[in-house]
Amino acid sequence: MTARMDTDGALNLIDLVKRFPDSDTARTYLESVLWPSGPVCHHCGTVGESTKLEGRSCRTGLYQCRICEGQYTVTCGTIFENTKVGLDKWMVAFSILCASKKSISALQMSRMLKLSYKSAWHMCHRIRHAMQNGNFKKLNGVVEVDETYVGGKAKNAHNGKPVPKKVPVVSLVSRDGNMKARVVTSVDHKTIKATLKRYVEPTAEIFTDGGTHFPAAVQGYAGHETVNHDAKEYVRGVVHIQGCESFNALLKRSLMGAWHAVSEKHLPRYVGEVAFRWDYRKVSDSERILQALKQADGCRLTYQQCRKVNHEQTQAQAG
Repeated sequence: MTARMDTDGALNLIDLVKRFPDSDTARTYLESVLWPSGPVCHHCGTVGESTKLEGRSCRTGLYQCRICEGQYTVTCGTIFENTKVGLDKWMVAFSILCASKKSISALQMSRMLKLSYKSAWHMCHRIRHAMQNGNFKKLNGVVEVDETYVGGKAKNAHNGKPVPKKVPVVSLVSRDGNMKARVVTSVDHKTIKATLKRYVEPTAEIFTDGGTHFPAAVQGYAGHETVNHDAKEYVRGVVHIQGCESFNALLKRSLMGAWHAVSEKHLPRYVGEVAFRWDYRKVSDSERILQALKQADGCRLTYQQCRKVNHEQTQAQAG
């Protein structure tokens, strides 16, 4: 029987265990999500022309294409490829990350799923990677733009330690509900203009605060309205950037409450996780989980890729 995720309560671990009592049940469900029209050959892309191989010599979920004779499973070409963790635990991890408004730490995930910290850390990063593999359509209509800074505070640097670096994050929130959030190197009109060009249609109307870098950055767009925070003006009719401010607050709460410390090179995936939940905040937990699972296809993030980021960061700090 195919497991269904048609009820909410994604944080109810008892319910999740009942839905996916073992890895085979989770695999069957994943096949129904990623292959709604039948098995899709990983090698030639043919749909519905494969035979499921069974027997002691065949690994679970193995198919062979009748056209190209290639063998594959549903995890090929996805973030699950070559995983040693059972798919039943993957389903629980997806549910927890998608339903936790302010995220969850890898250490907590490792305790809940009885995994090593290294496995849980890599699992969380792969899920975040899938969350960013979604809609690439540009924002339009009224788009709010604001920036925030992520990093430690100077007053918390003790015993001669260097002042923590602040990393800027630009958020762009469309009034239709969608958003983009990107880590940038600096906040000036050139950086903002490049970000807008990449993610916002020229026909959009831009709402910002009174930052001096915005007027030059928004040239060429349909309109530009501002609110003057220095004069304690936060809303003027329909003009405000409260959507951006709400997102920034969620990002900060996730950082302080769950992650505590995030390296600059990994920060884009953490930001993408919060942005994904924001985009799908008005749907049920089950619908949000289903969307994240669909986005797991066609993207991989190996442990070596994550490890390389850490190694590069260590070398830069040593230099």
